[in-house]
Formats: sequence, C-alpha cells, structure tokens
Amino acid sequence: MTVASDGTVYVTNSLAPQILQLKPGGKTLEVWVENKQFQPPSGIGLDGIAIGSDGDIYVNTFDGGDFFRVELKDGKPGAITKLETSRPLKLPDGLRLVSGQNFLMVEGSGSLDRVTVNGDKVSIATIKDGLKEPTAVAKVGGTAWVTEGQLSHLFNAKANGPPSLPFEIVPVAVGN
Repeated sequence: MTVASDGTVYVTNSLAPQILQLKPGGKTLEVWVENKQFQPPSGIGLDGIAIGSDGDIYVNTFDGGDFFRVELKDGKPGAITKLETSRPLKLPDGLRLVSGQNFLMVEGSGSLDRVTVNGDKVSIATIKDGLKEPTAVAKVGGTAWVTEGQLSHLFNAKANGPPSLPFEIVPVAVGN
C-alpha cells in the first residue's frame, strides 16, 4: 500500500487487476481503477505500489513481471502506461519511493534493486542479491530493511518443505 499526500490509501489487489483506494474518513476499500493490463497470464498480479515524486502511481505485477505508471489527476486515474524495463523482472514485489523518480524494489527471485524511472523507461540496478524470496522493503536513513518472506514454502510447502526459521528482516546499506 501507499499513502497520498491527501491521506488517501492506495492498495493493490493481487488476485484481481485492480488498485483499490480508501479515502480519508472512509470505512471500506473501493475499486479506484481496474484494467486487464494488470492481469498476468496466470498467478499473482499487482503487487508493489508507490507514488512517485511526479504524483503518479507506480505498480508492478508479481507473476507478470511488468511495471506500470498510472496517472493520478485530482484523485482520479488517468492514462495507464506499461513501462519498458532495462531487464526482465523476476517476481517483483515490494516497491518504495526513495526520492525523485528513484525507488527501491524487491524481487521474489532474491534481489533488492534500485529502480529509476525516466519517462517511459525504467532502469533496474541490483543492489543486493541472494536474499530468501524478499517480499517488502522499507528505507530508514541509509538502510533498506528487507523482509524475507520465503513464499514458495507458504504456497507450496509440500514441494519446498518448511521455511528457514526464523524469518528475517535483512539490513542493506543503500546510502541516503
């Protein structure tokens, strides 16, 4: 989820091609935008979400490996653009704004990445790999805190066995 400057909360629906919103003072999530572009051929769809410094919403699709910009104009959705990434994304998940059009993103394949949006192009640079199926990231000061979710053990425990315990939140130096 991400929170706009007016207090509106935006949330991805990973099981449907929707971004939901909860307006300040609201009690229930409502569909803000629904678009078939967000639906991957199979599996989990929308996942990571963040608001860029341009005020637009950025989302990725977990199984689809896509990255989108949704224009946010006066609280309403505008154009939806599938952005071109510098390399294929492998199970993209948590997404957080750092500054400007720079984001941190984790990929379930095991990496923490720096994501830079420039127009309709997205540069992906791996900061750290070898993580255990990361699901989320939060930045505090010069450190990115990455949760290792080990989702394959949750969704397919029979084939993958139990997770490696304890679950960890891994600090990664990223600078300011």
